[in-house]
Amino acid sequence: VLDDGLQNPSLVKNLSLLVIDGAYGIGNGQIMPAGPLRESLSSAIGRCHALVIIGDDRHGIVSLLPKTKTILRGRFIPDNAASFSGQRVLAFAGIGRPKKVAASLREAGADVIALRAFPDHHPYTPAEMARLIADAAAAKARLVTTAKDYVRLPAEFRDQISVFRIKLAWDNPQEIENILDSFLAK
Repeated sequence: VLDDGLQNPSLVKNLSLLVIDGAYGIGNGQIMPAGPLRESLSSAIGRCHALVIIGDDRHGIVSLLPKTKTILRGRFIPDNAASFSGQRVLAFAGIGRPKKVAASLREAGADVIALRAFPDHHPYTPAEMARLIADAAAAKARLVTTAKDYVRLPAEFRDQISVFRIKLAWDNPQEIENILDSFLAK
């Protein structure tokens, strides 16, 4: 399983899924740097076996997609929300949309006092970690990040960071099972 591998032609792929954030959509529909897409939507769709919409379709994405492709739906849900309920947290993230982390933590009942956003796939330095830890201590807050960010932290700082974990809940789990079964059978 590989995230962000759709545009890598050197990979031999058994199954490709195009994932679209329902809340964000496809932005202005333009390719980087003019827009958020890594390639044209039609090109990506042509190489995918199925499409996945995460969250509510707030931009009419389904109307842009071919009826010939399977469209799966799901939503991210917190996996350990209870451990953050009622907690003061300083969150940090280097993902595509860091504000989603703060919003999810708030939905889980956390008091998010600040969010420090870093570029996607950011390699955290010891100096950055020391600053984040000091800022959280000064604010009497728990320092929290995503599982995706946690693996990019310098090892010596990991025991001082809490991880907010999410999982994907499929609207119809049998649909994805059927797709996976059909490709595993090949």
